[in-house]
Amino acid sequence: MGRGRIATGGREGRVLIHDVGAAPARKLPALSRGICSLSWCPGTAGRLAGCGCDGIVRVWDLSVRVPTQPTALEAHVGPVHAVAWSPHDSAFLASGGMDGQVLLWAVDAGDLAPPLRRLPTEEDDDAVAGDLAAWMRTIPQGAAAAPFAPPPSKTAGRCAGCKELEDARKAVAMQTEELHGVNTALAVTRATLLDAERALLEKDVELQGMAQAVAAAHAAVEEEDVELEEAAASEWAVVESDEGPAAHGACT
Repeated sequence: MGRGRIATGGREGRVLIHDVGAAPARKLPALSRGICSLSWCPGTAGRLAGCGCDGIVRVWDLSVRVPTQPTALEAHVGPVHAVAWSPHDSAFLASGGMDGQVLLWAVDAGDLAPPLRRLPTEEDDDAVAGDLAAWMRTIPQGAAAAPFAPPPSKTAGRCAGCKELEDARKAVAMQTEELHGVNTALAVTRATLLDAERALLEKDVELQGMAQAVAAAHAAVEEEDVELEEAAASEWAVVESDEGPAAHGACT
């Protein structure tokens, strides 16, 4: 809460500023993804930090009547789950995200400035936001140039939107793997069917060749039968010719 104001954000990516006892709420431009964490900067008139599933840390200056574009701090890979200001110096902001890093920012350096520190945590592949507010309170004033202990690594909690996003990505990855398996099985089946079709075509050609051979043999047999019949008829005619006169004379 910042001096009589409350900031809220949700899955739709919109940030609302509620002035206590006044209405309606003030709307900031919606982000592309859901909001995971918001934090008012202590000791300032209206500096608000926010982060979400798009992996960008934003800082708004709400002390002016018409807010300018927020400062965008980009270095995380994946959703950012928590932000917390230094209670000693309003220039320093910490952020923690799913990439397993806690980053310390010098906000006044602007959009293009890299983070002052990258603090890998003990967790490799889980959301690592940690209790950043409590951790920032343990950092003494002027710690930007001095070493300090890393944040706690086991107190991180995922925002609902980021958890749903990660679960959806895992589900898509599983479905993609299943589809790959199905495609592989279909490819094997298709190859088997092509081999079977090729074998059937070869067998059909072989059967056609056998049918042609049988037809040729049948034609040869018929031709031989005709020749035999003609030879028998010719021989019978000769026999009748030879026996005809003798048989006639014997009768007279």
